[in-house]
Amino acid sequence: MGSRLRCRVCGKAFTTSIALKQHLKSAHPGYYYGVRLGLPSAALIIVLLATFFLASQPAISTVEPTSPAIEQPTLTPTTSVEESEIQPIKAPSFKLPVIDALGPTGEELSLSDLEGKPVFIEFISPYCPYCRKMLPVINSLHERYGDEVVFLTIFIGYRDVEEVSELIEAKEIKGICLLDEDMNVFMKYFEVYAEEGEKPGTPTYIILGRDHRLVRRVVGAVGEEALDLALRSAI
Repeated sequence: MGSRLRCRVCGKAFTTSIALKQHLKSAHPGYYYGVRLGLPSAALIIVLLATFFLASQPAISTVEPTSPAIEQPTLTPTTSVEESEIQPIKAPSFKLPVIDALGPTGEELSLSDLEGKPVFIEFISPYCPYCRKMLPVINSLHERYGDEVVFLTIFIGYRDVEEVSELIEAKEIKGICLLDEDMNVFMKYFEVYAEEGEKPGTPTYIILGRDHRLVRRVVGAVGEEALDLALRSAI
């Protein structure tokens, strides 16, 4: 009997080389073609095939994805706002009796009498210690700005006219002094300018510009610098 040829992959015996080749082709094509072409050539073909496959694929970006750009709205000019809508309302008008160190003068003063002039209004009570403490500060401001600003000291809720006159003389109050016996003017200004939840208090300072619109409102004893800055803004 002729020598048997065995398959190197599975060990199966064959009588002829043709039969072995047919077996390798059908049962072990990878081994068969690898052996016939040589391993380096097979590897080269694999590399070439892989390269061709990758080249045929669409390019993949390596840039990290980003959020889509947000289109900014186009700003268009708006209709101009009327001046009265963007400025503070004018201060409430009033007319009050004038008082000085000798008592009531028999005259009255209206806010409208001071049209075109900046006005510093000081609401005080003769019985308020903070008001008395601030009087020298107000006198100092009057000396500095009295030629440009009208200073009004309005006494509210007084009980004794003579006591008010004595306070004017003792503290040498330099501005025009007025009496608001029933606090009607004070409460009117409070209702117009006070913040929500605020309670009425003295001293209260109202600084008006030449058009008698509010420039600054200050409540309580404060430093002279704050009032000075507000007065300069009104001039």
